[in-house]
Amino acid sequence: MSIKIKKIYVLIFVLTVLSCKTLNIIIPNDIKKNLAKSMEEDRSENPIYREFRAAWFSTVGNIDFPLRNGSKEEQKKLIIKHLDALYQNNFNAVFVQVKPDAGVIFNSKINPTTRYFFGTDSTNEKDDYPFETDLLEYIIEEAHQRNIEVHAWFNPYRISLTYNDKKSYEEQFSKKNFIHTYVSNNLKPVHWFDNRLYLDPGEPISEKYIIDSVIEVVENYDVDGIHFDDYFYQNAIKGKTYKDWNDKISAEKYGKASGYDITNKAYDDYGVDGLYAWRRNNINNLVSKLYTEIKSRKPYVKWTISPAGVWRNKNKLSEYKGSEYGSETKSYNPNFDALHADVLLWMLNGEKTDSLTNATEKDGINKMYVDAIIPQVYWSSKHRLVPFDITVNWWINEAKKSTNGNLADLYIGHALYRMGSSTNIEPWQDIDLLSKQIDYIRKEGKGFIKGSSFFTLHNMYKNDRDTGDFGNEAIKYIKENNYIFKAIVPVMNTMKDLKENILKPENPKMKKHFNYIEISFTDPNEYKLDDYSHPKVGTSVYYAIYRKIVNSYEIELIDKIRRTNFNADAKVIYKDKTANRKSNYIYYITALDRIHNESDYLEISLQ
Repeated sequence: MSIKIKKIYVLIFVLTVLSCKTLNIIIPNDIKKNLAKSMEEDRSENPIYREFRAAWFSTVGNIDFPLRNGSKEEQKKLIIKHLDALYQNNFNAVFVQVKPDAGVIFNSKINPTTRYFFGTDSTNEKDDYPFETDLLEYIIEEAHQRNIEVHAWFNPYRISLTYNDKKSYEEQFSKKNFIHTYVSNNLKPVHWFDNRLYLDPGEPISEKYIIDSVIEVVENYDVDGIHFDDYFYQNAIKGKTYKDWNDKISAEKYGKASGYDITNKAYDDYGVDGLYAWRRNNINNLVSKLYTEIKSRKPYVKWTISPAGVWRNKNKLSEYKGSEYGSETKSYNPNFDALHADVLLWMLNGEKTDSLTNATEKDGINKMYVDAIIPQVYWSSKHRLVPFDITVNWWINEAKKSTNGNLADLYIGHALYRMGSSTNIEPWQDIDLLSKQIDYIRKEGKGFIKGSSFFTLHNMYKNDRDTGDFGNEAIKYIKENNYIFKAIVPVMNTMKDLKENILKPENPKMKKHFNYIEISFTDPNEYKLDDYSHPKVGTSVYYAIYRKIVNSYEIELIDKIRRTNFNADAKVIYKDKTANRKSNYIYYITALDRIHNESDYLEISLQ
C-alpha cells in the first residue's frame, strides 16, 4: 500500500545507495579486540556499535550559523558543510540552537526571526521570516538523510543579548518579541550585569512562554529531541552573584504563597524552605513540566539538558556552601548553589538516593525530569580547580546510586573550542587530549556514560578562527582512534519500555562485481505515522549494515542507510565499495526505528 508522506517529492521504488568510501581503515588493537565475534553478542553497551556522538551547532553571535546577510542558498550550503563534517567523522547527533534569545531560526508564529540572519543588534530582529525554505526543516531533512539526530536547542530565559537603557523596548525589539507581552503584564525583565535581558523564572508567564515556544517545535517539526544548555538563573559576573538577582516582586507574589520563607537568604539546601529553595523549585517545575508536555505529544522526542560540569563542591567555596555529597572540585559556578539548578535531581529523575537524604517533596523528589544529562566538563584532568577525571568520576558514582530504573542517560560535554589554547598547566595543544577523554569515559563510565558531545561545530575545520588546525586535528585523531566506524545511538533508559516489534529484513541477495559487492533485501515493515505525520516508534526508518570476512571473527558496522521507500516489501540495494576484491564476506542487516530499537538480523552471503 502506498502512503502519502508529507514533504516527499519523489517516491522511489528501488533504493540504491553507495557505502562511504573509507578504504584501508587501520583499526587500532584496542578497538579490534572489542569487536563483536557474533551477532548474538549484546552490543548495547559496546561503544564501537552503540554510542551517542554529538556536537553543538551554535547560532548565538553567528558562532556556527547563520551566515550574516546570506542568501537562502548560502545558508543551505553552510548547513550541508556542517552536516557533512559530522557524517564524515562518524557523528550521529547534533544540537541545533534554534532559539538563542527571543529570536528563532525557523518560521515561528510565536517568536520573531533571529537577529543573526541580518546583524547583531536587537533592532535586526524581524517579524517576518526571510526565506521560502524553513531552514530548521531543511536541517532536519538533510540530517536525517545522513542518519543524524536533530535536537532543537533553546536558551529558555534569555530574551536579548543586548540592551540600551536609554531607548524604549519598542525602539529596540520587533513587534513579535515576547518582551512586549511581558511588560504589558506590568512586569520588567531582569537587566543582569552582563547587559542582557532575562525573564524572571519566578513569574508564571515566563514558564508558559518557554513551554509554548518549545511545544511549537515539538508539534511542527520532526525533531528527535529538545535541549537546554546551562542557563537558568544567571552566572556570577562582575562580582555580582545569585544574591543580587532582582526577583523581590515575584518572590513576594508567589514565594510566600507557595510556603517558602523568602526572607531566609542565608543558604540553600534540601529541607531549607528559603528564597533560594523557591527559586530552585521554579526551575524544577519548568523542567518537569516540559518532560510531561513533550511526552504527552511525542513520547519518542528526547528531552536533554547540558548543565555546567559541577553540581556542588564538597567544601564551602566563597559564598557557595557546598555539600558533603558534592565533588572534590572548586567551581565558582556550581549548579545547585549558583544557578538554582538541581541537575543531580534531574539525572536521578527524582529518586531519593543518599545524596538527596534530606530532600522532601518540596525539593522535587518523585518526579520525572529528563531523558539525559550532558555535563559540560570543559577542563582537562590537569586543571587545578575542576579536573576532568575527578568531575567525571563524581557523575559516574552518583549514577551508580540509582536503583529504581528511571535514571537518565549520561553523556559528557567536551571542550573542542579550547583546543590549541596555550596554558602552562593544561595540555590543550596535545591533539590526542579529547581522544584520551573518550577512552577514559568509555572505560570508567562503562554502563553509565553512553557518549559525548563537543562544543562547538566550527572548531572541526582547518584554519579555524579559534583553534587554528588544532580542533581539526583533534577530530581527525578521534575518528582514527575512537570513532573508527559509524555507531548507533543507544536506546535511552527512560525509553526502554517504548518498544514495538520491528520485522527483520527479508529476501537476501548478494552479487560480486569487479570493484564492489552488491547486496539487496526487502523491508516488510509498514511505514506508520503519528498524528503529526512523523514516523511512529516501531516503524523502520533506517538500516544498519554489518560485515565480516568469512572465516574471521570480527564484525564491523560499516554503514547506516536511510529508508527512502515507504512501501512495505520495497527492495533496497546497497553497493559496498569498501570491500576487498580478494575477500569473501558475510553481511548482517538490521532495521531500526527512530529511537534505535533494532530488529533481528538478516544474514546475506554468497550461496
